[in-house]
Amino acid sequence: MFTMPGTWYLPLRGTPCASCGQPAARLIVFAVERVIAHEDDEAPPCHLSNPRPSGLDELTLRAEPRRAA
Repeated sequence: MFTMPGTWYLPLRGTPCASCGQPAARLIVFAVERVIAHEDDEAPPCHLSNPRPSGLDELTLRAEPRRAA
């Protein structure tokens, strides 16, 4: 699956915010962080950091010689 680089938006339509629990309007994804805009415009947006890669991007296989029974 190919995704376009850059900022994108995901409508949340009242889903509880993962940070504060208030109804969220949309999730805005930037290269460095994610911002949750709330339905109530008076509430400040919540900032979430993007998940970091686990370091297991490549699978490493190790071959060991078989032992005779």
